[in-house]
This record gives sequence, C-alpha cells and structure tokens, in this order.
Amino acid sequence: MEEIEQCTWVDRAVTSVQKVLVQPDPVLWGICEEDLPQARAAAELIELFDLKSDHASSVLLWLATYMRGRRLDAEAESFAERTIAMLEALSAPNEPKLANALNVLGLINCDRGQYAVAEGLFVRAIALDETVYGSEQPALATLLNSLSTVMAASSR
Repeated sequence: MEEIEQCTWVDRAVTSVQKVLVQPDPVLWGICEEDLPQARAAAELIELFDLKSDHASSVLLWLATYMRGRRLDAEAESFAERTIAMLEALSAPNEPKLANALNVLGLINCDRGQYAVAEGLFVRAIALDETVYGSEQPALATLLNSLSTVMAASSR
C-alpha cells in the first residue's frame, strides 16, 4: 500500500474512533474505560503517521481529559500538549478545542502547585473563548472558575 493510501486509511480509522468516544465524565468512566484501547491505538497511529486533523485533535483531547480525570497527570499532560501543538500547527488559533486543551493543561499545573504556569494557560483559554463566543458564553464559567481557583491557591 502506498504511503498516501496508508495515510487515508489511518485518517479514516482515527475518525471512526473519534466518532464513538463518549464524553469523558466520571459518571461514564466505565464506558470510557472500554474506549481507552481504541483511543490509545488511534493516538499511536496519529503519532506514527504525523496525522494532523480535526478528528485527530479530538482523540488526543479526549485522552487528555480522561487521563486528567483519572489522575494520570503525566499522560494527560502529554496528550494535552500534543493537542495544543496539533491545533497550532493546523493554524486553528480560534478553535474551541484549543481552549479545552489549555484548561486541562492548566488544571494539571495547578494540581502540581505551578500556579503561574496554570494562570497563564487559563488566561489564554479565556481570551480564546471570549474571541470565539463572546463574553456571555456559559462555557467561560468553567475557565473563570479554574482561574479563580489558581489565584486563590496562590494567595492572590
């Protein structure tokens, strides 16, 4: 199989995985756990073939969010950083997923006591979401809460 054809099939496989992933929520951990092998396999293909697509970034963000929720911060950090790098490489500076990945990475840094780093990530995510949705978007509440948590933790 030629490389272009391989990449096409890899993209299709990653897209298929992304479409069946459920929201990584503690209530759904059991279902998420069942999806984990497929999501990890997709992440390996993404890396192996240097795939950069909307679906690939969604799989990586799903893994980052799930791993953070399960307190596997080293893995969550890696997936969040890969998501951010991919979205930036795709020139998607106003992509809402970018704000979500920045939030996950900010929460990890907050948990580690790296409050200045976390604050910078939250501020960037808030600015991005305000640009995309405006200042009245309810999703901003999550980011603002994250920012207030880090500011309280750092006694500011």
